[in-house]
Amino acid sequence: MMRYVYHLSPLDPLPPMDPRVCRDLEEHVGDPRARDSASVLVLMIRGTRNLIGSAVLVHRSPTEVKEMGLPFRGGRGCLELREFQILPRFRGAGHAQTFLHSLLQYADNHGLPVKLDVWRSNKVARYCYEKVGFHRLPSAHTATKWINDPQNLQKMYNIAPESRPLLYPHDKAYVYITRFPPGPVGPGRLRSNPGENA
Repeated sequence: MMRYVYHLSPLDPLPPMDPRVCRDLEEHVGDPRARDSASVLVLMIRGTRNLIGSAVLVHRSPTEVKEMGLPFRGGRGCLELREFQILPRFRGAGHAQTFLHSLLQYADNHGLPVKLDVWRSNKVARYCYEKVGFHRLPSAHTATKWINDPQNLQKMYNIAPESRPLLYPHDKAYVYITRFPPGPVGPGRLRSNPGENA
């Protein structure tokens, strides 16, 4: 059975979890408290002992959306999907699409579209995002990601930093967005989905 844990605030304690999940959380996600206060950490857990994946959703205000030049309307801002990952031993089993569908449902429940950046060279990730409904913006919307950051490179690619050339500012990432969802309007604090763990 798959379940999703929505950790709404870095200041709140995580719910009690199996020691194995806690170990994977520490190794692959890091300290849940060390993140943006306007973000939600989402954990995908199978049964009680297997952390399958994690993601961070950051709420971007209407002002930030305008500054980023995103084509969203309605003045409700958006959710930015960051640090999306499936743990290496669980990849290739369709978990990424399942997880993404759950995250998009969460966004729809809040009436917010979703934005993310992905390396243009990462064809596997791009295919996965497009398959669940993300659309790439024109090339004018690009983003430089994790430039010269060995720690993030090691975490993202699960390799030693020195074995991959450093990435420079001309290496761009595509910007992907979802279509504006028909969900409910309402500013309010982000919340967990009904029936799911907060």
